[in-house]
Amino acid sequence: MELLAALSMETLSPFLTRDVAGSADVNEVAVDSIRDRLYIALQNDAANPEFLSVDISNVSRGSMTQSGAIDLGDGSRGFAVGKNYVYVLTDGDAQEVRVVRLRDFTIVAPWDLPGNANADPIDIV
Repeated sequence: MELLAALSMETLSPFLTRDVAGSADVNEVAVDSIRDRLYIALQNDAANPEFLSVDISNVSRGSMTQSGAIDLGDGSRGFAVGKNYVYVLTDGDAQEVRVVRLRDFTIVAPWDLPGNANADPIDIV
Protein backbone atom coordinates (compact mmCIF):
# COMPACT_ATOMS: atom_id res chain seq x y z
CA MET A 1 0.00 0.00 0.00
CA GLU A 2 1.33 3.42 -0.96
CA LEU A 3 0.04 6.57 0.65
CA LEU A 4 -0.73 9.87 -1.07
CA ALA A 5 -0.97 12.94 1.12
CA ALA A 6 -2.13 16.47 0.37
CA LEU A 7 -0.31 19.07 2.46
CA SER A 8 -1.36 22.54 3.43
CA MET A 9 1.19 25.06 2.16
CA GLU A 10 0.39 27.26 5.19
CA THR A 11 0.97 24.68 7.93
CA LEU A 12 2.88 21.99 6.00
CA SER A 13 0.70 19.39 7.64
CA PRO A 14 -1.35 16.72 5.81
CA PHE A 15 -5.06 17.42 5.52
CA LEU A 16 -5.97 14.51 3.23
CA THR A 17 -4.45 11.08 2.63
CA ARG A 18 -5.33 8.28 0.21
CA ASP A 19 -4.02 4.74 -0.15
CA VAL A 20 -2.97 3.39 -3.54
CA ALA A 21 -3.52 -0.32 -4.18
CA GLY A 22 -0.62 -2.73 -4.12
CA SER A 23 2.82 -2.59 -2.60
CA ALA A 24 4.06 0.08 -4.96
CA ASP A 25 6.95 2.49 -4.85
CA VAL A 26 6.18 5.84 -6.42
CA ASN A 27 8.69 6.62 -9.17
CA GLU A 28 7.28 9.92 -10.43
CA VAL A 29 4.33 12.28 -9.90
CA ALA A 30 3.14 15.33 -11.80
CA VAL A 31 0.19 17.69 -11.54
CA ASP A 32 -1.83 18.64 -14.61
CA SER A 33 -3.37 21.93 -13.46
CA ILE A 34 -5.50 22.24 -16.62
CA ARG A 35 -7.24 18.89 -16.12
CA ASP A 36 -6.97 18.93 -12.28
CA ARG A 37 -5.22 15.57 -12.31
CA LEU A 38 -2.33 14.07 -10.42
CA TYR A 39 -0.46 11.48 -12.50
CA ILE A 40 1.52 8.78 -10.71
CA ALA A 41 4.07 6.28 -12.05
CA LEU A 42 4.43 3.23 -9.82
CA GLN A 43 6.79 0.30 -9.50
CA ASN A 44 3.96 -2.10 -8.64
CA ASP A 45 3.31 -5.81 -8.39
CA ALA A 46 1.69 -7.61 -11.33
CA ALA A 47 -1.85 -7.48 -9.92
CA ASN A 48 -2.09 -3.67 -9.65
CA PRO A 49 -1.81 -0.70 -12.02
CA GLU A 50 1.58 0.90 -12.64
CA PHE A 51 0.24 4.22 -13.91
CA LEU A 52 -2.76 6.07 -12.58
CA SER A 53 -4.55 9.38 -12.55
CA VAL A 54 -6.21 10.99 -9.54
CA ASP A 55 -8.85 13.73 -9.78
CA ILE A 56 -7.69 16.55 -7.49
CA SER A 57 -10.34 19.13 -8.41
CA ASN A 58 -11.88 18.88 -4.94
CA VAL A 59 -8.78 18.20 -2.86
CA SER A 60 -9.35 21.35 -0.78
CA ARG A 61 -12.75 19.89 0.19
CA GLY A 62 -11.21 16.58 1.24
CA SER A 63 -11.75 14.58 -1.95
CA MET A 64 -9.18 12.76 -4.10
CA THR A 65 -10.61 10.09 -6.41
CA GLN A 66 -8.92 7.82 -8.91
CA SER A 67 -9.93 8.87 -12.42
CA GLY A 68 -7.97 6.34 -14.46
CA ALA A 69 -5.46 3.53 -14.18
CA ILE A 70 -3.68 1.04 -16.38
CA ASP A 71 -1.91 -2.21 -15.58
CA LEU A 72 1.16 -2.26 -17.82
CA GLY A 73 2.51 -5.60 -16.63
CA ASP A 74 5.89 -3.90 -16.06
CA GLY A 75 7.02 -1.28 -13.59
CA SER A 76 6.53 2.33 -14.62
CA ARG A 77 9.77 4.31 -14.37
CA GLY A 78 8.38 7.71 -15.31
CA PHE A 79 6.27 9.49 -17.90
CA ALA A 80 5.68 12.62 -19.96
CA VAL A 81 2.26 14.08 -20.72
CA GLY A 82 1.56 15.63 -24.10
CA LYS A 83 -1.92 16.85 -25.09
CA ASN A 84 -4.22 13.81 -24.85
CA TYR A 85 -1.57 11.14 -24.39
CA VAL A 86 0.93 10.08 -21.78
CA TYR A 87 4.22 8.41 -22.71
CA VAL A 88 4.92 5.90 -19.94
CA LEU A 89 8.45 4.58 -19.51
CA THR A 90 8.62 0.98 -18.31
CA ASP A 91 11.19 -1.60 -17.39
CA GLY A 92 9.70 -4.07 -19.88
CA ASP A 93 12.04 -5.80 -22.31
CA ALA A 94 9.98 -5.44 -25.47
CA GLN A 95 7.84 -2.35 -24.86
CA GLU A 96 9.92 0.17 -22.95
CA VAL A 97 7.65 3.11 -23.90
CA ARG A 98 3.87 2.83 -23.99
CA VAL A 99 1.69 5.59 -25.39
CA VAL A 100 -1.54 5.71 -23.38
CA ARG A 101 -4.62 7.71 -24.39
CA LEU A 102 -5.75 9.69 -21.34
CA ARG A 103 -9.43 9.70 -22.30
CA ASP A 104 -9.86 5.96 -21.71
CA PHE A 105 -6.43 4.74 -20.49
CA THR A 106 -5.87 2.55 -23.53
CA ILE A 107 -2.41 1.71 -24.87
CA VAL A 108 -2.42 3.03 -28.44
CA ALA A 109 1.24 2.39 -29.30
CA PRO A 110 4.02 0.38 -27.71
CA TRP A 111 7.61 1.29 -28.57
CA ASP A 112 10.48 -1.16 -28.38
CA LEU A 113 13.82 0.56 -27.85
CA PRO A 114 16.98 -0.98 -29.33
CA GLY A 115 18.89 -3.33 -27.06
CA ASN A 116 17.98 -4.30 -23.51
CA ALA A 117 18.14 -0.88 -21.90
CA ASN A 118 15.18 0.48 -19.96
CA ALA A 119 13.72 3.82 -20.94
CA ASP A 120 15.12 6.77 -19.01
CA PRO A 121 13.50 10.14 -18.28
CA ILE A 122 11.69 11.76 -21.17
CA ASP A 123 10.55 15.31 -21.98
CA ILE A 124 8.07 16.45 -24.59
CA VAL A 125 8.93 19.73 -26.25
